[in-house]
Amino acid sequence: GNYDTFVKTKSDKEINQIKKYKKEQEDIKRLKKFISSCGTYSNLVKQAQSKQKIIDKMVEAGLTKLPPKKQKYDFSFPNCPRLPPPVLAVKELSFSYSGKSSEY
Repeated sequence: GNYDTFVKTKSDKEINQIKKYKKEQEDIKRLKKFISSCGTYSNLVKQAQSKQKIIDKMVEAGLTKLPPKKQKYDFSFPNCPRLPPPVLAVKELSFSYSGKSSEY
């Protein structure tokens, strides 16, 4: 694969992880709401205990965590001061690796 495939795959995994996290949180919220609405009604106590066991099993199995947020990098480069004039000024300079004047 190439980098584009990696980025797409990573993005898809993050989206799926976020969806799974939201679904788990909604399920827990719904179950807790049911448990709290049961109160002390004798016919609903067993259902409430069953719902609490479901929550406990979800927590024991490990809940999905949100993926870490993407870090934003902010670079700041200070303006550099004016550069001094060259130390050495050269006119009509020639150079050759071999040192032969015919290559100038």
